Amino acid sequence: MNNIIYIKFDQEIKVSESKINIGMLGTVICSDSNVEPKIKVLRVITFKDKKPQKIVFSVMKIIEMINESFPEYQISNIGENEFIVDYNPNESTKGDIIKVILTGFFVFMGASYSIIAYNNDVGVNEIFATLYELFTGRKSDGTTTLELGYCIGLFVGIMGFYNHIFKHRFSSDPTPLEVELKNYKEDINKAVINDADAKGEIKDAN
Repeated sequence: MNNIIYIKFDQEIKVSESKINIGMLGTVICSDSNVEPKIKVLRVITFKDKKPQKIVFSVMKIIEMINESFPEYQISNIGENEFIVDYNPNESTKGDIIKVILTGFFVFMGASYSIIAYNNDVGVNEIFATLYELFTGRKSDGTTTLELGYCIGLFVGIMGFYNHIFKHRFSSDPTPLEVELKNYKEDINKAVINDADAKGEIKDAN
């Protein structure tokens, strides 16, 4: 037992720091209390470009690094064989809070609209006319800010869902059309790993 090091990495690890050590990417367990912290501080990669990027690693790269420093130990991997390091130096908790607030707001408004439309037998024109008169006190002529906002919202929502507009993509991730919706995130990670493997870009053992 004293000669075994257990390592475990998830399929995707998000990082924001440029200097990445093994302990930042996964779990390392060793009964030797002196060895475990030394393994965790082994440098895996240093990102020089301050831009978001994804790099696929093979666990063999990590095993090779540990073997070089601790050849007398046996290494057992109980996690993924390949994993993605998703580097985003601009990622912050503040941004996540804003996303949660905006998501909650739009979900609330969407659910409210769905309930109103359902109860009115999907009479959208009547709903807009009633809301316009309720908030402004004037009769709707059929072309108001509600109808305009509805059209713009549909366009923005569809473009956001499909993750691109014409030839411009908003991110490097595959779109929902390229993966199964049921396991969307897992399929994205597998697609990235397979793409890196085909191009020979997986950080494997030398």
